[in-house]
Amino acid sequence: MWAFNHDESSRSFAKAARLDPQCAICLWGVALTVGPNYNMPMMAESRAKVAFDSLERAAGLLSNASPVEQALVKALKARYPRPQALDPTNLDPVLRAYANEMHSVAAQFPDDSDIQTMYAESLSGGYLFAQAAALAAKGRIPEARKALADLDTLRAAVPADAPAGLNVAPDVLALASKIG
Repeated sequence: MWAFNHDESSRSFAKAARLDPQCAICLWGVALTVGPNYNMPMMAESRAKVAFDSLERAAGLLSNASPVEQALVKALKARYPRPQALDPTNLDPVLRAYANEMHSVAAQFPDDSDIQTMYAESLSGGYLFAQAAALAAKGRIPEARKALADLDTLRAAVPADAPAGLNVAPDVLALASKIG
C-alpha cells in the first residue's frame, strides 16, 4: 500500500483475508486499495462493489478488532456509502466525508504516524488537492495557494521517514509548481 501499487496491495489484503477470515483490517485494506486515489481518481462499479462488500464484511468483524482498526473501518465507510461507481460527478462529497472521518481518526490517535499519513493522504488525494487544482485552473490563484498551504501543513505533519509521507511531498510540490 505504501508503495502505491494499489492492485498488488488489494491482492495481498485479499489473500490475508482468506488466510484469516476474522481479520477486519484485511478487508478494510481491500476496500481502501480498490478505491480512488491520486493516480486513479475514478472507480468503476465492479471495484465499488468489491469495496462496499469488503467493508460490510469488515464491519461485521469489528468486535475482534483493535480500536484503531475499528476507527479505520468506520471512517472508510464514509467513502463507500453504497456500491456505486465514483467519477467526477459524485466523487467530491464522498472524498470530503472520508477526509472528515479521517480527521476524527487522526485526532483520536495523534501519535500514530500511519494514521496521520492516511489522514494527509485523504486530503492530498482527495478534495483539498482537487480543490487547489480546480481553483488554479480557473485562475483563482490566491485561493489555490491557500488550499495548497493547507496541504503543505498536512505534509509537514507527516513524519519525513513515513513511507507514504515520501509520496505526499512530491504531490504538493508538483501542484505548487503549476500554481506558481
